[in-house]
Amino acid sequence: MAGQVRLGATDQDRVNAAVRIGRSDGVSVMLSAGPTWFQIGASAEPLAYTVFHAGGHGVVFEDNHGVAVDLQPQYGIGFDAGADVSAAITARLAIVAGYRYFGGRDTEVSVTPSAILNADQLGIVQPLADIVTGLASTRGRLSILGPHLFVGVKLR
Repeated sequence: MAGQVRLGATDQDRVNAAVRIGRSDGVSVMLSAGPTWFQIGASAEPLAYTVFHAGGHGVVFEDNHGVAVDLQPQYGIGFDAGADVSAAITARLAIVAGYRYFGGRDTEVSVTPSAILNADQLGIVQPLADIVTGLASTRGRLSILGPHLFVGVKLR
């Protein structure tokens, strides 16, 4: 099963010290860094959950449930640093490209199964409440570390 993680409500406030080198009507470079306060939530799918059923004549059947899970929102403090290059096209328009790195400690999150994604493909569907009970751990780790590249247009 291929998986994906979708970030939910992500909110971030940061206070950065910034230095701009160059002219606003030409090419300029801006460097910035500072602390970040973040709130992040996510969902992930699928988490594989397999149930085995005994059949007749010593046969064992399995049902591989694909389960969507929600990760409880977390709050924390981290840092960000980055640089961008702006090139003026007109007095009010510039092209901008940059790199920003966000960092912080990994955080423990509660993982809550929220839906069975492939119920129509299963022989015997396990109730979602039984899957929640059957999971050995409902804790996970969420990392906010990561680089971000961006390219865009800036209006002045």
